[in-house]
Amino acid sequence: MRLASACLAAGLISAASPALAQNAKLLKTFDDWQVFVHEANNEKVCFAASAPKEMTPKGVNRGSVFLYLTTWQKDGVRNEVSVKLGYTLKPESTPLVAVGTTEFQLYPKDDKAFMRDPAEERKLLETMRKGQDLKVKGQSARGTATEDKYSLKGLSAALNHVETACP
Repeated sequence: MRLASACLAAGLISAASPALAQNAKLLKTFDDWQVFVHEANNEKVCFAASAPKEMTPKGVNRGSVFLYLTTWQKDGVRNEVSVKLGYTLKPESTPLVAVGTTEFQLYPKDDKAFMRDPAEERKLLETMRKGQDLKVKGQSARGTATEDKYSLKGLSAALNHVETACP
């Protein structure tokens, strides 16, 4: 478990920014989610993160793959949804996040995908808190379609802990 936590932290932190890689700290694990904090120069960034339980197609060469919800305390950003897909996304593609039958469109940026609309992001977060699992569909710059399945078990507790760590 500690090795998995260390790998998750390293992948997520380097995905977020090189500066975070130096000082992020694992605060707590909640089932399939982990909460991290990074503090530097009187600024605090907290995030909940999870790795996929299933990735298809199998055997495709990909880098680190994570779903994370980040709170940038200084900027007033709370639970920003982003996905690191482990490959460069096709620029004109529309990655999708689905919880049950409810789908949300993301926009691609390099190897990550983000929500465009803060109101839709809030709806996604509400849907995630009620769901059991989440799927992310993306397409690489080379045209490979992928689907990753994440567990949402522990998400609500993880987000509550992020609220405590980064009020």
